[in-house]
Amino acid sequence: MRSLEAIVAYSEAHPGVLAAAFADAAVLAAGVPAGVSLRERLAQTLAQALRDGMLRGELRADYDPNVIAHGIVGLVQQGLRSASHDGAERRHTLENLVRFCARALVEPARVTHEEIER
Repeated sequence: MRSLEAIVAYSEAHPGVLAAAFADAAVLAAGVPAGVSLRERLAQTLAQALRDGMLRGELRADYDPNVIAHGIVGLVQQGLRSASHDGAERRHTLENLVRFCARALVEPARVTHEEIER
């Protein structure tokens, strides 16, 4: 959750930068191949983290990590956009998104408050 908070804080302090980066990662990083968006890079990184968690037995293994990673990136992006438009409190929005994802990815007996706060 802290990572999402940092991303949102950066976005608020630098309006438009992340929106441009989501369209073209070269906005933020030299050497990024043309056509590779920040959204794609985030999804790839998240997919690997999901795979690792599945292998360790920490996450449900009945999902395709690539599909779920792209879905989570889109969920978070749209959820934050909607919350901003509605004037919702950022922390409340992030807590809801993280709780939703944690409940979907972790077997019910394994979800703890500490895991949701990470």
